[in-house]
Amino acid sequence: MVDQVDEIEVQLSDGQTKKARLVGADEQVDLAVLKIDNPGVKPLKLADSDTVQPGDFVLAIGNPFGFEETVTEGIISSKGRPNRSDFFGELLQTDAAINPGNSGGPLINLLGEVIGINTAIASTTGGSQGVGFAIPSNTVRTALESLLKQGRIIRGYLGIQTRGLQPGETGTDTDGVTVADVLAGSPAAQAGVQPGDVIRKFDGREVKNFPTLRTLVAQTQLNKQVELEILRDGKPLKVKAQIKEQPIDNQTLGAAPRRNQPQPQTPQQPNDQETVDSPLASIHVDELTPERARQLDLPPNARGVLVTDVNPDSGVAELQKGDVIEEINQQPVTSVSDYNKIAGSLDASQPQILSVCRHRARSFLVLRPR
Repeated sequence: MVDQVDEIEVQLSDGQTKKARLVGADEQVDLAVLKIDNPGVKPLKLADSDTVQPGDFVLAIGNPFGFEETVTEGIISSKGRPNRSDFFGELLQTDAAINPGNSGGPLINLLGEVIGINTAIASTTGGSQGVGFAIPSNTVRTALESLLKQGRIIRGYLGIQTRGLQPGETGTDTDGVTVADVLAGSPAAQAGVQPGDVIRKFDGREVKNFPTLRTLVAQTQLNKQVELEILRDGKPLKVKAQIKEQPIDNQTLGAAPRRNQPQPQTPQQPNDQETVDSPLASIHVDELTPERARQLDLPPNARGVLVTDVNPDSGVAELQKGDVIEEINQQPVTSVSDYNKIAGSLDASQPQILSVCRHRARSFLVLRPR
């Protein structure tokens, strides 16, 4: 996290370097607010990202490979993917070239307004392949206001785990979010929400998918009583829930595993390295210690396992010694044990998506079956 560093400096376009003060940071949305004393600096306007449409022209500005103020152009490919329950379901996707060093730079429209902050790429090489992602400006605005006022982001809390609604499950259409589990003592539990309920409206607003519900809950004023319109056994029902603040280190509104999706299982071998017939069997990893993270100049919030070797004939040459694998198929990897469990559950015939941190850049590598 940026709050773990001793000193922060910001370099301006004219070459000046200014000391920056950390106002607040939030790891979940991958944002931090910094303040510098320079009355001559004029901020860019934050646009309304809800008005962005696929096909809109955009420019990405950043510092890729050390080339400051590099500008690339493209279009918006997607303004969020509702079928995804992870962080990517809420990001803007663009084909404007985003490379290591672009993270944190603005994605702007043709009026020079910020519609997003560049944050990640999907790549098989670690460089741009036309699949980049940016945090929407409205998410940035909400985070900014909360960090300025509170020093942290205040999130509403409902207390459910969800899964995508299956076609024909309600006998009507596919709009809504199906409750997979209700956390004990949560606002949802106190409201009488049950597993199997389908949430169709939240305080009068339609809930078409999981990202919509998560955003509505997170942005609701604390202690506000809201009305949930749900379907239970195909019958409409209304219940009232009082939104509370999300507990620290508690995933209170998350996606439960999808049906028929293979889940991590403990490998039969007690060895430290994965030895089963896995797509990742040719990758050797070790624990990422704070000392190793400093030696590799990794971001302070880097979490994962350290790649120590890759078999040269494995077909995964895009991975390098010193890379840090942070996620496998959207599942966090925080230890060698996590890595072994997830790797042991993979389908060798399917491509695997790795979230990789290399030096101070993050990217996504797709490992395809040989």
